[in-house]
Amino acid sequence: GDGAGGDPSLSVSRDDISSRLNILKTRRGRTGSGRRAFSASASLSLSSETSGLGDTTPKSGSEHCDLRAGTAWGQPATVHGDVDPMAGSRGEAASAGHRGARAPALRNSSDREHPSSNRPSQSAPTSTRHPPAAEPVEPDFGADAYPPGQNGRSVFDMNARPIEYVATEDLRPLDQPDTDWRNVIERLGSGDWAEQLEALNTARALSIYHAATTVLLQLHPLVRAVLAVVENLRSQLSKAAIMSLTDMITYLRASMDPEMDLITTSMAKKAGETSGFIADEAKRAMLAAIQNCTETRVISALVHANAHKNPTVRAKVASFVGWVVDQMGPRLCGTRELERLFPIIVQYLGEGNAEPRLAGKKAILLLHEYTKSSGEFDRLLKRCSEANVKNVERLITSETAQNALAISTSNMQFTSRGQFHASLSRTSKTRAQERDRPDTTNSSSSSSSSAISRAIA
Repeated sequence: GDGAGGDPSLSVSRDDISSRLNILKTRRGRTGSGRRAFSASASLSLSSETSGLGDTTPKSGSEHCDLRAGTAWGQPATVHGDVDPMAGSRGEAASAGHRGARAPALRNSSDREHPSSNRPSQSAPTSTRHPPAAEPVEPDFGADAYPPGQNGRSVFDMNARPIEYVATEDLRPLDQPDTDWRNVIERLGSGDWAEQLEALNTARALSIYHAATTVLLQLHPLVRAVLAVVENLRSQLSKAAIMSLTDMITYLRASMDPEMDLITTSMAKKAGETSGFIADEAKRAMLAAIQNCTETRVISALVHANAHKNPTVRAKVASFVGWVVDQMGPRLCGTRELERLFPIIVQYLGEGNAEPRLAGKKAILLLHEYTKSSGEFDRLLKRCSEANVKNVERLITSETAQNALAISTSNMQFTSRGQFHASLSRTSKTRAQERDRPDTTNSSSSSSSSAISRAIA
């Protein structure tokens, strides 16, 4: 008990201990963490200098103490030196981001010797719940951050340049075609678009000037590599690949026949894209195939591509079929290819899309004009379904009526023009005769006006 004869320092020490324990309990409740059990016997290391209760007077900043949790939840904290009332605040700051997370580990001896390097200043208050965010620092990747590209430049720098297309007439023979041919296919599969573009131009030059000793030896792998670049998401690089295919088709001609199935499907797909410059280039490539490759092989590729599930691709295939019919003309009559194309063209008349319907109408009218004298058109039409036959008959009847109406309208225009010119000539003659007659009206009117003036006078 605290008697009158008791030691006064002992009573002061007990009061300080109880007040500091209350402070620690209050701060522990404010953080919301009940997992760290702070006990007086474990959290306070009492010295035996003052009757076994130790010195409880606060120390200076250099004589600090650390209040830390153990390595597992529920373990008592370890105290180094004296009690530090700011240790609870530092515990809050350490768990501000994730409440209930593991307590920080014990500091080493160097931390205890130099507390100012790891502890915030008590004189400058800081926010423990919202620590200041670090300012963003722009990373410096250096010159070796990207794989080297052409001429020692990085791929990032090369991708910043726009693509420059090379016209066919600007391509020149290569000094070392065999050396350039060795890694063309590998460079086409590179991730650097600038290297891919250079490989495409090399393949074009090889196809034009050195095809016999280079390209024709491995044509199929080269075409597949170029078609892979056609599907590139970079639209300008895709256009450059289609230009390469156009040059290969134009100069290799019949050697490209085995690749027509792949090329036709790919060009029909690209011709239906929304990018106008890619669609136009794909149409040029397909027109070059119709004009330079074997016609029977092109028709076979179109029949194969017509089975595509995408209606947009089928619509472009219908346009290509119309081009073939227009290109071959009467040479298509009496061939096996016409028997393969005729049922497909007739089916275009019943399509919901306007583009295949228009292409089918033009092709049917051309075929009817070419084969109506030989009776081949009627023979082929009998093989079609009844619905398709009605569509064809309706189309031919409507076209015949429109032609007759156009002829009659033109004749009527010619007749009305003749009548108009005849009436115009008669009117001009009448006016000339009237000008030649003497003007009696003016003289009579002048005499009557003079008589009236004399009567008034």
